[in-house]
Amino acid sequence: MPKLLTLSYVGMTLLFTAGGLLMLAICIKNNQVERKMHDRQTVDNNLLLTVLPVTSGLINGAINILIALLLLPVLALPLNKFWLKLQGYCTLFSLIYTLCLGLVIWTKTLQTQKNLWGLYANSSTQVQSLIQQKYDCCGYFTTPFVIDSVCPDQTIAQGKNGCQKAMATNANSAFDIVFTSAFGLVGVATLQCIWIAMMVKSRGETIRYISIDEKDRF
Repeated sequence: MPKLLTLSYVGMTLLFTAGGLLMLAICIKNNQVERKMHDRQTVDNNLLLTVLPVTSGLINGAINILIALLLLPVLALPLNKFWLKLQGYCTLFSLIYTLCLGLVIWTKTLQTQKNLWGLYANSSTQVQSLIQQKYDCCGYFTTPFVIDSVCPDQTIAQGKNGCQKAMATNANSAFDIVFTSAFGLVGVATLQCIWIAMMVKSRGETIRYISIDEKDRF
């Protein structure tokens, strides 16, 4: 049983590590947004990434990886509960931190419509044109719009919809994926805490039995 518990604990720690790496990957991608702003297929998703709490995400991902590294002394010292308890408290902190991060992202989804207009209005004409080309729309509210191959003049622009609805639909879908991932990491951290607690209890019993055996010898 202890060996099975240890193996499952290692597996859960690796899953927890994967969550941290995923968080880091998302945040690093955001830092490279400006280089990809010319891509028509991802232009509006890149705009959305700019409003996410990137620095907090980087910190969260780094914390998760550092916590996972505590696996090494835990396995190297099978009769020591200190490193397990330290990992448990750190994991609990990470759980609360990630939960707060997920709630922040969730509140942003509730303000998507307002935030999108600000993002669109403050973006360059090149970005606005790429959005028009992607969704075959003109302007955010039809007018004003950027003159390009999709919207060459006022007459054609009036016959097309604004980009607001298409952008909002895509934004809601993108934010759903992001904050669902964040809450998924909270679930993994919760399971990690449970596994650590079971490991601490198991090690405590093992230490107690060893202590009893040593006393019986004398």
